[in-house]
Amino acid sequence: MPFLYVSSSGTTIPVAANSVKRQTEEIGDKSRAFDGTYRETIRGRVHSWEMDTPPLTFADASSVVSRLNASTQPQTVGGNLVSSGSSTLSCYTRALSWNPVVADSTNRIVVSFVLDQSS
Repeated sequence: MPFLYVSSSGTTIPVAANSVKRQTEEIGDKSRAFDGTYRETIRGRVHSWEMDTPPLTFADASSVVSRLNASTQPQTVGGNLVSSGSSTLSCYTRALSWNPVVADSTNRIVVSFVLDQSS
């Protein structure tokens, strides 16, 4: 199974090693009751992943950006990044940026993006 793919197009998105940062936001409430006891009502958790591609040629970087900027949001994504099984998630894509780098004495582009879980 690929590390990350967009199900709508079925294409794999390359992700650089050691570039993935995962954040988890808990949905619910944590507080103290009047008698001082701790109470929490966590209804769920929403994840977001921030990552970069490896250095890509201009054509490959353009292809990745067009796949991530699809007109239909949220997009269905899957792979080992979002689940260990064969399940998929609905995610919004945001914060796309292009970072020019020099790799192997040629100009390359690193695409940075964030996937936010929508459900």
